[in-house]
Amino acid sequence: MTHNIIPFSLILLLISGCVDQMPSPIEYNHNSHANSRKHSNEISHNTQSDGEVVSHQLESKNEDSEKVTGVLKEHKDILHEETILPEPKEDNSTIIYHEVQEGETLEIIAKSYDQTVKEIAHLNNLSTPYHLDEFQTIKIKVNKDVLNNKSKQAVKPIEQKINPTMPVTGDIIVKFGEQTANGKSRGINIIAKEGSDIKSVAEGEVMFSGNSEKFGNLIIVKSNNNTYFAYGHMQDLILEKGSKVSQGEVIGRVGHTGKVKDSQLHFAVKEGKTPVNPEKYLQN
Repeated sequence: MTHNIIPFSLILLLISGCVDQMPSPIEYNHNSHANSRKHSNEISHNTQSDGEVVSHQLESKNEDSEKVTGVLKEHKDILHEETILPEPKEDNSTIIYHEVQEGETLEIIAKSYDQTVKEIAHLNNLSTPYHLDEFQTIKIKVNKDVLNNKSKQAVKPIEQKINPTMPVTGDIIVKFGEQTANGKSRGINIIAKEGSDIKSVAEGEVMFSGNSEKFGNLIIVKSNNNTYFAYGHMQDLILEKGSKVSQGEVIGRVGHTGKVKDSQLHFAVKEGKTPVNPEKYLQN
């Protein structure tokens, strides 16, 4: 009996001790703190990671922006860069209109204006043999200095330094200024026997020796005082361009070449560019 009570008493003491003692707290989610720290670390890590990404993205954008800005700046610099161009040369020339006079050829006109035959021909769309009609107007691109010099050297009435003489013996059948079938005459026509000698009225140089549709075989002699003497309808050409002639020298023979039917001499004189009556140079 005694042996049964003791153990029972001990059991009661044990039970009462257990009742007086505070129960141990029950922990829910035992790993929640760790998880919280882990989550915090993860957030921190993620935030840092995201920050690095954002930072990287911003840096990339800045770099791209700098590249674009650099390109734009370079382009802007190019646009605003002062380009040094050579100063344009002043065109010291002008276009004038020249009326072709009796006996004038393209070669004579070109030399008069310090041009080449090809330059004038190209400007006027002329092709060989460069036939010109009397009173025809042609364009000439002439240097202003040359034009000014020619103006300063405007033809003045020349003194009678050439002794009057006759280029050929015969009667005048067409007078200066007379209206003919071929237009207004800028010279005179002297009827003469075919083959008669034609003599130079003045000393000078042959400026032209060739054929003209209107005047046939034609020679033009320039004297030292800038006077031109034209001899047309010649039978043949015995002198070449550049030949020197003296007054009274035979320069050709009477013919009927060009637009005439009878043998005769067309004789014309220009003082500079001005046609004058040739009779002032003829022997009375």
